[in-house]
Amino acid sequence: MYRMPTVPQDIGGVLDTAFALFKAGWRGAFGLAVAGGAAGGAFRLFDDTLERLLAGDFVPQPPGWGAVFLVAGSLASLYLYLGVTARLAALAAERPISIQEALRRALRRYLSLLLCVGAAAAAGVAAMTTAFLGVALLLPSFVAVMVLLVYWYFAGCLVVTRNIGGVAALRSSFVLVRGHWWRTVATLTVGYCIALVATVLIGVAAASVGAAAGFANVSPDALVFVVETAGSGITVPFMVAVSLAALRDLEVRRKGADLAARIDAAGP
Repeated sequence: MYRMPTVPQDIGGVLDTAFALFKAGWRGAFGLAVAGGAAGGAFRLFDDTLERLLAGDFVPQPPGWGAVFLVAGSLASLYLYLGVTARLAALAAERPISIQEALRRALRRYLSLLLCVGAAAAAGVAAMTTAFLGVALLLPSFVAVMVLLVYWYFAGCLVVTRNIGGVAALRSSFVLVRGHWWRTVATLTVGYCIALVATVLIGVAAASVGAAAGFANVSPDALVFVVETAGSGITVPFMVAVSLAALRDLEVRRKGADLAARIDAAGP
């Protein structure tokens, strides 16, 4: 049975924990992750933006069916992402659950996740609107939003692991990351770099197989859809595992800090 660590770890240890969780649970999360990738990228099947960009004749066009599928697919993808999180979190807690139960838990926490995503989106919009007040304010506001998003990063996991609402998850994530911002950034950056390399390798493999099979004339948008969908089966469970491992490390550290504070307060 997979076990989460009970003592603080360095960044390498957190990543080792993430790999162990990914190895133990990726098969059970693969189907949900692939479905989420397909839903999130389905709009590309109704869009030829990449093809027109590569051809050098890109002209902005009014939103069509691609925009509808983009919104609907993104909402479906978030739900399935939450299902992956629920399944891996249950495994990390040594209480494995079925796909059906993972989806039920995801449905119960879905609105909480949307609130977290909405808060992050609102912060981004607020940063962009500063351009109307002065271009000089854009960079500082952008940096401020990036800092805030790291503090809020674990809210999407916490709605599942702690079964709490969106506001409580945002607050809890901020408290956990406080004092460990750079550690969190370093851990997540390494994780995303690994996921990016995996995506590139999958893309190269897909292009090679497609060329060998005589699909060289497939549109770039369709090729990206295939790569994103296939890659999601690996990268989404991996990044969820990284997030859960980093979250666990922060929780252990916070418990240790709280215990030390209580001991100091008690005095001799």
